[in-house]
Amino acid sequence: MLEIFQEWITEEGARNIELRKADVLRPNSLPSDWKDHDLVVTAAMLEYLPRQQVKSALRNLKELLREGGTLIVFVTKRNFLTGWLGKRWWKTNVYTENEVRDLLRDVGFGRVRLKKLSSWWSGSIAVVEAVREAD
Repeated sequence: MLEIFQEWITEEGARNIELRKADVLRPNSLPSDWKDHDLVVTAAMLEYLPRQQVKSALRNLKELLREGGTLIVFVTKRNFLTGWLGKRWWKTNVYTENEVRDLLRDVGFGRVRLKKLSSWWSGSIAVVEAVREAD
């Protein structure tokens, strides 16, 4: 995914975007300057973490944000098809929008909003926006 995004950055001439691979479950392994970000986006990550480690991952992502910073989460939404494919084929977890919202609130995000996609993806992908408020 990083290679594809890097190609897009180059093609579009986008600036001030730095890509790095990191392990969200090992915050001590992240670069020390990874903090106080305005925006962090995660896509198709939570599905591949063991359920018992999802809150830890979300807490670690929250710590990367400045106060008022936003986390955008793209996650496979549980429905009949993704539930079956997730368990049988992809070997992943899938979540309802409410589960993701509740997980974000549980780790201390104040404002959490479900976002709507306006395409056929809306039945399979949940987008949730969470804002880090003062601790």
